[in-house]
Amino acid sequence: MLRCCYAAALPILIAGCGPRAATSNPEKAVELVRTVLDAWKEGRPAGSLKEGHSPIHAADPLWDAGARLIKYEIDEADTRVEGYDVRCPVKLWLEIQGNQKAGVGVFYSVATTPNQVVVRDAGG
Repeated sequence: MLRCCYAAALPILIAGCGPRAATSNPEKAVELVRTVLDAWKEGRPAGSLKEGHSPIHAADPLWDAGARLIKYEIDEADTRVEGYDVRCPVKLWLEIQGNQKAGVGVFYSVATTPNQVVVRDAGG
């Protein structure tokens, strides 16, 4: 019976001994958001960031829908770690189907490790 209990506990112990996920770096997260938004502003597709030495996986529904980014402001002072990711507030100036939108506030969720990911937060 004791052997059975050890056998049942072994997977739990092994799972707890693996490497822990690292918390994303806020400074690196801001740098990634800047890289992503600069690419959007230059008219590059989001998928172009997946290429090269240090790929970035980026997603924003307005970018995907063809909106043009005119300018942006990253609120570095209000950027904060949430769980393992970083939440980065940004103000976007956009052109959507010929209409300009001034100062739209959004949030990006950013992971810097193990992969570089910048995605528009569903809440913003």
